[in-house]
Order: sequence, then structure tokens, then C-alpha cells
Amino acid sequence: MKQTPHQQLIGRLKDRTAAIGIVGMGYVGLPLALRFADAGYRVRGFDIEPERVDLMNRGGSHIAHIREDRVAGRWPGASAPPPISRKSPQWMR
Repeated sequence: MKQTPHQQLIGRLKDRTAAIGIVGMGYVGLPLALRFADAGYRVRGFDIEPERVDLMNRGGSHIAHIREDRVAGRWPGASAPPPISRKSPQWMR
């Protein structure tokens, strides 16, 4: 029997093969992304601030209570897509 998209998603969440995308790597998004990564998911974070993206891609944290060692290595090989407009989202993988 063919699974519905909902059943496929539930299966991927259960076996940790789902990729999680978090929009905004601020005070809510960054801790949430780290929690999903700690749980074993592949996580991609999106943000409109290129400086924040660059800092996090270098292993830095812009949030004082999140140590850099929690961020380092979470986004290997990250890059940003070409800008579409001034507020285009930048992304980390």
C-alpha cells in the first residue's frame, strides 16, 4: 500500500532522515536548530543577515548564552545563494 505524504513525513521524522529548515537564526531559531541537530536531524538555517550567516558558518555565535563550541561544525560547507534583493534570505547547511 502506498503511503500518503503525511505518513512519509512521519516516517522520516521517526527515523531521523527528515531535513529540518529553520527560518531566522535569532534568539528562537538558533536554539531550535541546535536542538533538532542534537536530536540527530540534518538542519538548515535561513537568515536575511549575511554577517550572521558568515559568523555562524565560521563556528561563531551571535547569542551570548550559546557557546561557540555548540555552533562550530553544525553548518559544514555552508554558502549563501546569490542575492535577489536587499532582504533575500541567506542560508546555512
